[in-house]
Amino acid sequence: MFRSSSYMAIPPGETIKEQLEDRNLTQKDLARLTGLSEKHISRLVNGLVILTPETAARLEQAIEVPARYWLALEAGYRADLLKVQEENAATQQKDGLSMQEWITQELTPRLLTDPKCAQRVLRACRCHRDRQGRIHPAEV
Repeated sequence: MFRSSSYMAIPPGETIKEQLEDRNLTQKDLARLTGLSEKHISRLVNGLVILTPETAARLEQAIEVPARYWLALEAGYRADLLKVQEENAATQQKDGLSMQEWITQELTPRLLTDPKCAQRVLRACRCHRDRQGRIHPAEV
């Protein structure tokens, strides 16, 4: 879940969790019912992957919630996420943080303490670390 002062973006995974609880199912059960990997279901439930039309159709067959419902949740989440990001960016600018200051004060500590955050940034930049820890552009 992501927040700004005016908006909150809740990924469809929160609703999937509720549906699983209502049906006394586990993520492992849902993976088996949908034919998706347990890892993918976990990432979906935690809001780390986009809920695609194919996944929505599989969810519809597995737990009998219409695909259009899942796609509407995903679309709403993405729209709200954009609003949250825009508002948070505007707030940071208003608070006087330059991009350099934001990187130094906010991002760098997370990169140093959260390996998953560092991996996501490297992937987004299409880079990778070699065995010595040096960063290189990914080969295209």
